[in-house]
Amino acid sequence: MVANKINPDFSDLQNPETITSHLQELKSQENDGRFPLTVFPEFLQNYIDELQAVLGYPQDFTAGAFLYSVSIGIGNTRVFELKKGMRAKANIFLTLVGRPGVHKSNPFQFALRRLHEIERNIEKEYLKELAIYEAEQEKPLKERDTTIKKPILTNYLLNDFTPEVLAKELGTNTRGLGIFADEILGWLLNLNKYNGGSNEESYLSLWNGFGYKVSRASKEQITVRNPFVSIAGTIQPERMKKAFSGKESNGFLDRLLFIYPDGLDSPKWNGDNIDLSNDDHFDNIITDLYRKLDFNINEYGDRLPMVITPSEKAKEVIIEWQRSFASSNDNEDEDTQSLGAKIENYFLRFNLILHIIAWITGEESEELVSSEQTARNAIILAEYFFAQAQKVRSYIYSNDIYTGLDQSKISFLEGLPKTFKAENAKAVAVDCGMSNGGMYRFLASSKYFKKIAHGVYEKII
Repeated sequence: MVANKINPDFSDLQNPETITSHLQELKSQENDGRFPLTVFPEFLQNYIDELQAVLGYPQDFTAGAFLYSVSIGIGNTRVFELKKGMRAKANIFLTLVGRPGVHKSNPFQFALRRLHEIERNIEKEYLKELAIYEAEQEKPLKERDTTIKKPILTNYLLNDFTPEVLAKELGTNTRGLGIFADEILGWLLNLNKYNGGSNEESYLSLWNGFGYKVSRASKEQITVRNPFVSIAGTIQPERMKKAFSGKESNGFLDRLLFIYPDGLDSPKWNGDNIDLSNDDHFDNIITDLYRKLDFNINEYGDRLPMVITPSEKAKEVIIEWQRSFASSNDNEDEDTQSLGAKIENYFLRFNLILHIIAWITGEESEELVSSEQTARNAIILAEYFFAQAQKVRSYIYSNDIYTGLDQSKISFLEGLPKTFKAENAKAVAVDCGMSNGGMYRFLASSKYFKKIAHGVYEKII
């Protein structure tokens, strides 16, 4: 599959209609709704293509997993500042949506592999230091070396934890961490299991990068002043209504990024192997995030993020897009306006993440100044996630017969007569981008079709 080649040219920035016309062009293009891979360096695009060709990992899911992995790697070390008082961190809340068997989880194994290795190396050093400390504690009190302190284990990924554990981890790990919930439904249902239902509100604060507090009846309150948490997980379409129903009132749903591609078939095996050099290249990117990105230390010993600002041209592109996007959103309903506001916030985060990716891979030379091209790419990504969020929202709140179907199946249904032969339906399936196997699996659905004779079906909607 070829990556989406959407690359607007904002050359005439003095013309106020320039960016507006490009946005209209993007929206009017009836593309396949795929993740726009061109926002990434060419190496990453090719690697994502290879993972799909060899292992069957959908490009969209792999791209999202990589975005999440880089987000964690950046952590609190960098912020993006459009102007004074307008800063953004790199944290994202991401959900991959797809039916069973389409490799939603597997891309995370690749994207987080190096991070797991980093954690294992940290744990090895921790166990060595712990052994030294414990050995010291076995000595008589007068003989102990009081300079040897009990080590603290740093984790960068969590999946099963209480609010207290999360607060403790964030308190010792100022860089920040990621939460990965393979089946995010369980995590969502457990959000209010603790603290009398207030935990969901705490995650809204974590998304904003505000302080994180855990109050305990028998112990002192735990407070984290500058937390960083990125969250990712997967879910099946038919479970989304249960998972996200009722989340709109406090804006929780609007803060989630969704990747929900149409027309995914089950992967077919082959005998090809991954190019190991590409594996190493991506692992090196993650390694470099932890090796090259560090904090500024002020005179008081505080760890402060380094600030990335856009170039003047990039700043023009960013402001013009936001003005056009916000103006267009003013005419929408309140729910869409709320969603749009969160996408604008994510737009700044995308500028930060995409800049770091470009810089760490050598495509950008300025470490602390983001380019005009990065701003353009961030626009494409913001538009993509805005469209995905609208698609998911429509699905969650829709009660019609098509709920849960992707566009190819809907078009297939609408293109068939009431009664038809399977042989004749094949041409309709091809026009709708549906494979032969996919068509027959769909025809087996008793919700939409009834088999009335050999090779003859009837629509029941």
